[in-house]
Amino acid sequence: MNDSTFSSLPTGQPHRRSMWRRLLPLVVAATVLVAGIMVTFRSPLARAAGRAQLTAGKFNLSNLQELSVAGDRVKLHVESDAPMPEAMRSAKVISEYDTFRVVEVSEREAAQLADAPGVTQRNDFNYVYLNAVEINTTSPAAQSLRGQQELVDGVGMRLVQFAGPIQPGWVRMLEATGVQIVTPIPSNAYLVYGNAKSFAALDAWMQRTEVVQWDSPFYGLFKVHPSAIPGSKQYIDTNGEYQVQLFNDQQGNRGTFELLREIGARQIAGSQAWGPYVNLFIKMSPDYLADVANRPDVVSIHPNVEVKKLDERQNMIVAGNITGNTPNPGNYLALLASWGFTQAQFNASGFVVDVVDDGADRNLPPGDPGTVPVNSNAGPVPARHFCLWESGVLGGTSRFIYKGVWSTQVPPA
Repeated sequence: MNDSTFSSLPTGQPHRRSMWRRLLPLVVAATVLVAGIMVTFRSPLARAAGRAQLTAGKFNLSNLQELSVAGDRVKLHVESDAPMPEAMRSAKVISEYDTFRVVEVSEREAAQLADAPGVTQRNDFNYVYLNAVEINTTSPAAQSLRGQQELVDGVGMRLVQFAGPIQPGWVRMLEATGVQIVTPIPSNAYLVYGNAKSFAALDAWMQRTEVVQWDSPFYGLFKVHPSAIPGSKQYIDTNGEYQVQLFNDQQGNRGTFELLREIGARQIAGSQAWGPYVNLFIKMSPDYLADVANRPDVVSIHPNVEVKKLDERQNMIVAGNITGNTPNPGNYLALLASWGFTQAQFNASGFVVDVVDDGADRNLPPGDPGTVPVNSNAGPVPARHFCLWESGVLGGTSRFIYKGVWSTQVPPA
């Protein structure tokens, strides 16, 4: 890998595209300004380590689990045709759907309804599942984070959880406040990005509606995977190498790149602009984790762990071809051959595994090998992935006995 300082902002199309013609002069001016900043901070500046702390309001690493303590209210998924037991008559209806409704009851009532037909407890509806912590959003600790605002350089992120499975109309109302959706978060939540104006509109809307159950700033402590934090039980020492994902927004990205240059961080691989995200691979001192996590455009920080192919190892383990806890030498195909299984046997048997999945292989544009007309099937047909050819030999014998495409439109190539 090549080490380099942060000499350029990420490439790629900015996520915010509206009114670009009107804003073009400002973009040009900002580009000139950023170029000046890059030159100014090309050499790392001295910065006191440990200035920032990983926190979420009044919570830190020592008391973070208080956010996971369950509240005293339970959500139930109730089928529309389910009978109405006495214990459910005082239930609060949270949201209605075509075939079911979501209601809220006390823990005592939930226990009485445990075996009721058509009734299922959905405790996950009261949780937001982050890498750093599972937040029970009905708990007093989590409720204490509501309505707070954390902006840096005029922008920031918020977590917004709906009271039940998300309905399209709710999403439209959320987007109408001016915030941008960064990503969905389980359960029934979104991470959103905005500025003071859009967050003010978001707050005003949440005060008028009951469809939002919980909201909170997306604090730096929420962004860092425990395996990246020294001293954590899950800590993985990668010698200061991290994967940092940003939301692709020039206003936030400029300050983040300036910070990375200031603390002496180095890129160990090229940045990747993908959709609404910018992915960075950097080397820096762990002392600056909180400084980086507190940036408003940072989505997540993980240790930069080298990816290893373990499929063959897994096959050997599942097949029981191990000595102690270690797979035996050789490969899986050789093991199958030693048991008397050969490709010729399978070819002669006519044995076929029928897979229904758009992801098996893409349907190419007309005229390319492997194309199948819509609403028909054909075979054998060529494939793109080497696993779909016998022995992984591209251009050999295709494993596709037949392929069908049944759809109103051809998936994009």
